[in-house]
Parts: sequence; structure tokens; C-alpha cells
Amino acid sequence: MKIAFRNPIRCVSDGGRGNFYSPPSALGASLFEFIVTVIIISVLMAVLIPRFQKNVDEAHELSVQVTGQALSSAVNLVHMNWIMMGQPQEVDRIIGFGKNDVASSSKGWPTDARRGVDASHKVELGKDKTRCRRIWNALLRGATDKEVGERTLSHWDAYEIEIPRSTVCRYVYVVGGYTGYIDYDLTDGSVEIYAKEGPDEHVFKPQ
Repeated sequence: MKIAFRNPIRCVSDGGRGNFYSPPSALGASLFEFIVTVIIISVLMAVLIPRFQKNVDEAHELSVQVTGQALSSAVNLVHMNWIMMGQPQEVDRIIGFGKNDVASSSKGWPTDARRGVDASHKVELGKDKTRCRRIWNALLRGATDKEVGERTLSHWDAYEIEIPRSTVCRYVYVVGGYTGYIDYDLTDGSVEIYAKEGPDEHVFKPQ
């Protein structure tokens, strides 16, 4: 059935005063079409919004994974350069990586950066979140030394720092309410990526 809107009809039988009215059928058709439109929009929203949210969560998860992989690769490159230097125990500056400003533990894993002879070689962090920030910025590059509160700044400007265990820097992804974080353990250079989609948490360990 095809429903067409009708223009108001001019009534001149009342002495030419020019009153207007719309036939009841036209008003009924307009109300019916409005209700149908609202129902269609409601159905589309119910179907599309969860799918859109799922796609957004997947994009956040991918971002965390890629960043974690990049951090893991950088850690391994630093360790490789430490080995090429002859495994010289604790080092203030690993030569051959970035700006040659990453310090290492006695086992060759990054423990500090951008501090020269004042760099810390301890794997125990205490509550020193700034050391986690320096490691992050030096390893991932494109970053700035500026610190705002406890936030670590990269070109994503998307992570905050926590220390869940005494030897672990945790970089928590804080965009769009998404739950995800990256753990870096100064003891053995291991990187673990935690990404959450819905109720399920996925753990990735880059090789």
C-alpha cells in the first residue's frame, strides 16, 4: 500500500475566511509513518551499536597488542646489543640502540634510560614510576620527556604507569574505557600483553 502526504485543503465555504484543515486520513498516515520510522531506527540501533562497540574494542585490543610487540622487540634489541658489547655486566649506555642512552641490569635487560652515570641498574623499582616512564620513552621513541602526573607520554598519549610488583612496569591503556595493559619485567626482560574483549581476557607473550 502506498501512502502519500496530502497538502492542506483550503476551505472557502465559511465566508471566505480561508481556514485550512487536513483530512483525518492524512493526519493518520503521518502519525503511522512516524511510528514506523521510530521502530525502524530503534531496531537498527539495537543491531548496529553492539557491532560498532565490538569493532571499537577490537581496534583498542589491536593497538595494545601492536604497542606491546614494539616494546618487546625494543627490549630484545637492547639485550642483543648488550651481548654484542661482550656482556659487560651493568651498563650505563647500551651502544647501538636509539640514542645510546639505555642502561641495563647485570643480565643485559633495560632498567633505566636518559640518566647517564646516574642511571639505576636495579631490577627493584620500589615506587619509582618515573623510571618506568624513562624506559618506555627511550625504547619506543617518538616520545617526550614531559611528565604529567603519573601519565607516560608517547605519541599515543594513551598509557598510564602502575607498579603491580616490585620488578614490573605496567603500562595501562586508558583510551575509551577499554581494559588492557602491558607488563615489562626488569628481571628477565619479559613482556606480557593483557587485552580484554567483553568478559574474556587474553594474554599475549611476544616471542
